[in-house]
Amino acid sequence: MKRGDYSVIIHGTVGKLDCDFILDTASSMSILKRDLFPDVIPTNPDKYVLRTATGEEVPVYGQVKLNTQLGSVSVIHTYLLADIVDECIMGLDFIEEHKVGILVAQRVIVLNGVKIPITLGSAGVVREPVHKHCERVKDQLVLSADVRRVTVETRPGWSNEESKKGQQVDDDDDEPVLSRKERGRSGPVLTRKERDRKPRWSDDCDGTELQEGLRNIHDKTRDKLKLSSDRMKTRYDSLCNSVGFQVGDQVWLYNPKRRKGRSPKLQQDWEGPYNVITKINDVVYRIQKGPRGKFKVVHLDRLATYLEPEFS
Repeated sequence: MKRGDYSVIIHGTVGKLDCDFILDTASSMSILKRDLFPDVIPTNPDKYVLRTATGEEVPVYGQVKLNTQLGSVSVIHTYLLADIVDECIMGLDFIEEHKVGILVAQRVIVLNGVKIPITLGSAGVVREPVHKHCERVKDQLVLSADVRRVTVETRPGWSNEESKKGQQVDDDDDEPVLSRKERGRSGPVLTRKERDRKPRWSDDCDGTELQEGLRNIHDKTRDKLKLSSDRMKTRYDSLCNSVGFQVGDQVWLYNPKRRKGRSPKLQQDWEGPYNVITKINDVVYRIQKGPRGKFKVVHLDRLATYLEPEFS
């Protein structure tokens, strides 16, 4: 089931260890890597001889019977322990003993009626060896230590430039000048008069100035939010007729109708003129078209001022 560097990979658990099985139909036995199970005592160490595809013999330590879980299915199978590169190899014995169905097109195998997903790819891509991960973590720790070493150390009451200068090391004990100065061992670097230094925090500071600054920022933010809200409301209200109409005014009525056989672009959505008969409330009006027309009660949003057309 291999094609170049690509294999059929099935994720599962052997014993209590997560493992990526490589489905190898060329192997007559299922094999586990010895380094992953150092505490397991195998049996029948001299019964098997394992040869690779190139004909080389691989040391075999014996047989082990372990619980194997693939998906939600658990089975017990006998494996060989040997010095192999891959973690776990699922051979023909596992497929025949447990009647495993392989559906490559659907990317699943069927075990005891349960479909278990498989992956087509390289085992090195799916799972990284532990020692490589440990090496990367070690490199990251060393890098973090180097970063902390060159990070600028800041102190209250000192500017950034002073902090950078204070991080310079001028002796063999790798102690920053800024730290020595704070302990009273001042050198020629960072000599500055106390009256020129503006402390960021005083010794008796109780946080009153900080609270006052936060209140000012809060008030300014609230004012800007209210100003933005009022501006949006004014723009919205400008598109609406908040004044309304008076009794006797002529208005248009928005009453769209669709008729078959005519393009919507050629159909008129506004009807009129209507006369305002009664103002029921601020937004509801009773209108009438002509002296014998029916009364209609409509909302203000459906009305617009009627302007007689001018003919020159």
